Parts: sequence; C-alpha cells; structure tokens
Amino acid sequence: MNKSKLLPLITAIIFSFTGCKDSQNTIQPQAETPAYSITTETITEKIPSDDDPVYTISYTYPVITTTAKDDKTISVINEALKKEASDYVNAKKTSDDVKNAKNIYELAKSAGKEFYTHSSTVNYIMQYNKNNIVSFLKAHEDYTGGTNRIHYSEGITFNLETGNKYELSDIFGATDQTLKKILVNGFKTEAADNKEIFKDKTDFTEDDINKNMSNLNWYLSPDGIVFFFNPNTIIPGANEILQFTYAYTGGNKLMFKENLFSKEPSVKPD
Repeated sequence: MNKSKLLPLITAIIFSFTGCKDSQNTIQPQAETPAYSITTETITEKIPSDDDPVYTISYTYPVITTTAKDDKTISVINEALKKEASDYVNAKKTSDDVKNAKNIYELAKSAGKEFYTHSSTVNYIMQYNKNNIVSFLKAHEDYTGGTNRIHYSEGITFNLETGNKYELSDIFGATDQTLKKILVNGFKTEAADNKEIFKDKTDFTEDDINKNMSNLNWYLSPDGIVFFFNPNTIIPGANEILQFTYAYTGGNKLMFKENLFSKEPSVKPD
C-alpha cells in the first residue's frame, strides 16, 4: 500500500512506568519572538500495577513552550491539555473495558489459557507548526482482546496567539457545495488507488459525503490540509482510514483564509 495514503506512523519512543510522567521529543525554537516549541509528556497506568498487568493505559499529550515571557494563552492551552489527559486516564481506569479485561483474565487463568494484556493508547502527534498555528493528529488505539486493534483519530488545531481551537470554517473558505465537490474528487482518487483496502468502493457522491459530514476530520500538514474519515464510517466494514491532502499551492490558495504555506516555520527540529 502507498505509504502516503496512511496516517503518519508514531515514531516517538515513550519512556513510561506506573504513574509516571516523562518529557520527550523536544523541538528547539529558532531565535525569533515569539517562537513555539513542542514537547510531550506521557501518563501511564498499569492495572494492576505489577509486571503482568491486565490493562495498560498510556496518554501522550503536548506541552507548548514559547520564548515570550508570561504567555498566559499558552499556559491555558497547556493546562487544558494536561487536564484532558488526566481525566481520560482516570475515567478509563474504572471503565467497562477494564472491568471486562479483568473478567477475561480470570477466565483465561482458570482455564490455563494465555491472556494478552488489553490496552488503550492516545498520542498527540504534531503535524504543523507555522505562522502561530499548531496542528495535531490525536491518534487512539484500543486493544480489548481478539486479533484486531481499534484505530481512530481526530485532528486538533490551535491558534497560539488567541488560544482558540480552529473550526474548519476558520481555515477553509469553501462553500458547503464546493467543499463537498472537493471531498468527492479527493476521496475518489484515494479509494481508487487502494480499492483492495476499501472494499472496491471507488466512487463517492455528494450524498455519500453529506451523510458522513459529522464524521469528517482534518488537520494541517506542511503540504496542505488533510481531510480524512475514520475506519468503518463512510465505507462500512473498511478498517483503514480514508484520507487525502488538499494542497496549499496553485489555485487552491484561494480556499484558505490563513496564509499557511509561504511563511517560515516558527520552529524547526534540530
């Protein structure tokens, strides 16, 4: 399968142990003001907290830093992201997923069968960091037994000057009708290139898109805005994410309300 059709792989090494939080993946800012760099911290819980857990929970969230002094906007974003991570982990610890894992573990143990640790993992992956805008892909993976893992993702984009999350209409200026035509053409092309994955579904209509607009996701990449549908949404039974990139360049530039391409990044990796 063409790797450009897949959501980006998570390559960061997460150092974690029960109840710990670890900094990682520091990106150093350039000498400009304000400049934003992104690090990550991970909360990990093992249930029970021993060498053979029944369930593991791992949540990696971003921490934004800036060269500007006393940036209250960034502090508010960071506190919200940290609280989101903590709330998720605490809720998951008492969830039905964990209760079911404990029951399955006891049954497997009494029957002398092997048990594979169940898990939930969340990772924020930075995709774009320019022009005082940062865009993340928030990737979820759940394993609750059997042979399949459940993958789903969402895009989250912040204006780092205001602290506000962007809605698609804040970034993309297409009318509803134009947007649907863009999505139809983009998804047709991607599905045609991967029809064996998408159950030979290579044709989409505006009605298909309209029925699934509530499931549409997006994030910003260095090359363009990436539109995507999670598995088993627009194509029932398909276990892959369907996505395409609408470039910032050429005539497409007219669709964007922000200048997302021409300026230099606020931050560059070493």
